[in-house]
Amino acid sequence: MRQERNNIFVGIDWITVILYIILIIFGWVNIYAASSNEIDNEIFNFSTRYGKQLIWIALSIPIIIFVLFFNSKFYETFSSILYVISILFLIGVLIFGKKINGATSWYSFGGIGLQPSEFTKAFTALALAKLMSDRQYNLDLLKNQIKAFVIIFLPAFFIALQPDMGSVLIYFSFFFVLNREGLTLTYIILGTFSILLFLLTISFGVATVLIISLILISTYILYAIYKDKR
Repeated sequence: MRQERNNIFVGIDWITVILYIILIIFGWVNIYAASSNEIDNEIFNFSTRYGKQLIWIALSIPIIIFVLFFNSKFYETFSSILYVISILFLIGVLIFGKKINGATSWYSFGGIGLQPSEFTKAFTALALAKLMSDRQYNLDLLKNQIKAFVIIFLPAFFIALQPDMGSVLIYFSFFFVLNREGLTLTYIILGTFSILLFLLTISFGVATVLIISLILISTYILYAIYKDKR
């Protein structure tokens, strides 16, 4: 038992690790394909975008191992504090952040950039896990659902103000986790429908979306009436 506690690799979901490595490889290959050219295609050229990405991938390995050395109680104890700090960083970046590509998402420290929304994703997951780890937590109760929604939507709200809608969409993936824990599928359907309406509005305008929505609603009502009569 003691040997298992000292082994940091016990209990790791290796399928998830393998999928993570595959995603990293695919991501790096895409960056390499988009950035390289016939003149400059050396893999270990660290002045290029794909070369710098290799450095970050290499640095992530010792960081991952270092994180595994911490006892799970550490994350349970400090998850709420880390979550609050990350929210403060999101608020701060709106005031002191640097605007890049139309979004105020980065802190700039000399030549180093820091995007707090990336850390907030992990801290949001930890805060949500701590909330749901309580034995008395019941996701069927509305008050408990609201607590989970606040944890998810609070950082998403401040990220939307930057605006960085790509990162905001990632927070909707937490609803799939909640669904596995018993949250009704209705929330996911409503969320997906809302995102779809938003994208259609941008592409085709408000009038077109309203007409499509009315047609769909009318079709559903007619189908419900027909089904009820049968």
